[in-house]
Amino acid sequence: MRRASKIFKIRIEDETLAVGIDASFVAENMYNGERCNPLNGAHYHARHELFFAEGEPIVLYQGGEATEYSRCVLCIPPFLEHHTERKSGYRLTLLYKPADDKKPKGFLRQLLFAKQPIHFPCTETAMHYLKEVERHFFHPHLHSDEMTEHLLSLLFLELSLTCGGLAPSSDAKGEESYLDMIENALFDFQSDQNLGTVARRLGLSTKQVSRILRKSYDSSFAELLCERRLSVAAALLRNTQMTVAEI
Repeated sequence: MRRASKIFKIRIEDETLAVGIDASFVAENMYNGERCNPLNGAHYHARHELFFAEGEPIVLYQGGEATEYSRCVLCIPPFLEHHTERKSGYRLTLLYKPADDKKPKGFLRQLLFAKQPIHFPCTETAMHYLKEVERHFFHPHLHSDEMTEHLLSLLFLELSLTCGGLAPSSDAKGEESYLDMIENALFDFQSDQNLGTVARRLGLSTKQVSRILRKSYDSSFAELLCERRLSVAAALLRNTQMTVAEI
């Protein structure tokens, strides 16, 4: 079932965002795996586009070049000529109007004032919220728009915590891919995580995972996981009506 486009207003980091959902929210075989002429379909928007790539990559054509993005969130700023192709994943639009001359801080400033496309990790928790948004938005006879708005608020809270919290200091190329996957585990609150399960998933020893984290964050896996969960709990208390017991 398809619905007309709709705008939801959410609060994040003391700012108001207008989040748009339309028929292109869910990709439906929009990319056949073949490179296209980047001049075909090139366009721009007056709003930010936010793409969520989980399985199949999103291909961004810009300035005659094609770049693939996988397992990440890709943000394309307004009035930037481009073309995208995708076979799966989700797409949202963003509109932000500042209440005064002050620019937002942290995650929103990074997201909304970028001059070129930016990308950052897409966690399992974020994808969980998106799938729930899909279920609620396209079945309004079963679910309310208020719930969709609540889920979008949780989604952007998750994105804010993912991007605005920890910044690794290491740029060792051989460990970057492992570090991304370890970070995804730190931001996944849908399942129990510990050092052993993450190491087994990556095919590494617990000592290797610990060394990567010490080198990047100067902290242990347990310390980082505890810090992340406390940050999420504090943010939920500030931005939702959930009680301490519910969190």
